[in-house]
Amino acid sequence: MFCIRAKRKGPFTGGFFPISVILSQKGVKTIFYIYGLSQRCVFLRGKGSENVNKFIVSMNKKRRIIVTAPKIYNKKLKTVLTGNNFEVLQSPVIETILFDNPVFKVFFEEIHTFDYIILPSRNAIRSFVQQAKKYKLSKNVLQTLNFAVIGKDAEFLSRFELTSKLKTEETSTVGIFRALKKIKSMNKLAVLTPRVEIINEPDIIPDFIKRLNSIAEVTQIDAYITRPNKNPKLKILQKIKKSDYDLIAFTSGGEIEALKYLLNNETLFSQLKVACFGPYTASSALQSGLKPKITGTDFSSFEGFADALKSYFRKQETDPNF
Repeated sequence: MFCIRAKRKGPFTGGFFPISVILSQKGVKTIFYIYGLSQRCVFLRGKGSENVNKFIVSMNKKRRIIVTAPKIYNKKLKTVLTGNNFEVLQSPVIETILFDNPVFKVFFEEIHTFDYIILPSRNAIRSFVQQAKKYKLSKNVLQTLNFAVIGKDAEFLSRFELTSKLKTEETSTVGIFRALKKIKSMNKLAVLTPRVEIINEPDIIPDFIKRLNSIAEVTQIDAYITRPNKNPKLKILQKIKKSDYDLIAFTSGGEIEALKYLLNNETLFSQLKVACFGPYTASSALQSGLKPKITGTDFSSFEGFADALKSYFRKQETDPNF
């Protein structure tokens, strides 16, 4: 770790003045001279100063994060990251399409027979609300239903005057399963899930359905289509190919599979520098051959993810060998 301690040896009059610098990593004491000043850093001149200057520049660099989340999430994530002094490039690699699945008609006719209706994403919420409007479910009927959603999606659900009635200890599908498992006499569950096209489906939803089937009868409904974005931002894909970024931020396994498909280059894909929103996304990354630099531990909000990113870069800045 570099530990730089500086002491002015005289007044600054616009020219050079010496400062004493200790590089504790090598235990070498030497003298450098300031030759430039900026708002956020000083630059040093003298023997051996080149690496120190590179280090100082790296400490003050605005980190570039590529966000691959779908549009419904990336606006909020961008706001949080830019608020934490990151440069954010948005490149949604997944597109989602709501469609009229005729299964909804039968589902709504039997809706009161379900103990809980699970909406594990904002797109699932959007699909449910759209179909409920199409089939003219009254507000009174909707407000009698038991919904289960993940984390802050409860706030999104409340925009439609609906309430998530399941309290979970973990912000994930696993958290939903554990909470439902504690409820006695659980008979029927409905889950609105994506229909994944073109790319491999990550394990998250299939594993979730398998767990739910162990405690109740499950009706799974394809609520929307998920597939790679047909119109990706080519400029950002070029930056990825040139490694002109600091980290790619993944919030789901689907984003990982979609970017892999869009890059169409196994070698390049395996070398990506990535951060994962939480352990389940990280698991998908590992299964796809990636080695995440960061795995968020507070994945209840994007603020927790931003904190994880800041902590990572802080370590990188204070230790050039990190």
